[in-house]
Amino acid sequence: MRKRWILVAAIVAAVATAGAEVLADDFGNSPLAATPIVVGGAPLEGCIETAGDADYFLWSAVAGRTYRLLTSHLSSGMDTLLYLFDSDGSSILVVDDDSGTGGASQITFTAPRDSVFFAMVRHANATAGIGCYGISIAMLQVDDHGNDPLSATPLTVGAAARSGFLEQASDRDVVARSEQPFEGAGSGPGALDGGVALRLWPGLGECHAW
Repeated sequence: MRKRWILVAAIVAAVATAGAEVLADDFGNSPLAATPIVVGGAPLEGCIETAGDADYFLWSAVAGRTYRLLTSHLSSGMDTLLYLFDSDGSSILVVDDDSGTGGASQITFTAPRDSVFFAMVRHANATAGIGCYGISIAMLQVDDHGNDPLSATPLTVGAAARSGFLEQASDRDVVARSEQPFEGAGSGPGALDGGVALRLWPGLGECHAW
């Protein structure tokens, strides 16, 4: 009888282990267990293994930059619901269901500050839906300042500093003011590996990478 109970216990343990492997959660279910996602990287492949499952992700955003979060490569029957949370991991900023293609989701978001933000994916049918998906994030290359005097960004004396970003190696950010004399300073590498140089003219300043 003892051997029989040992055998039964072994079978139960084996079944439980097999079930745990089949239903293993691929991504964390809370902001504390969120998986970092690389901006501009390949999509991460995830699955909603059980009804009610939620997968959390995070990334570091730059103030003023616009990002696009989207789901893709949906398995049969998958319909994603995509949430964007503020840096506290609980304040909902945006929710999207079907702005993507074929049940996929998409959110475009401009970061109000340098901070970590969170995304969460679940099935639109929270009570019964399961399936797999890909999630990715890209930074949209929107030029923040003009590249020549005609499209220069006006500056006001005594006003708060204006931020800028060099979106690509050939980008130039031009700013202008009418008062004399003109003094300025540039700092920060922007999107490039290198410094930032500031050229000054009477009434016109040009910031470019070198």
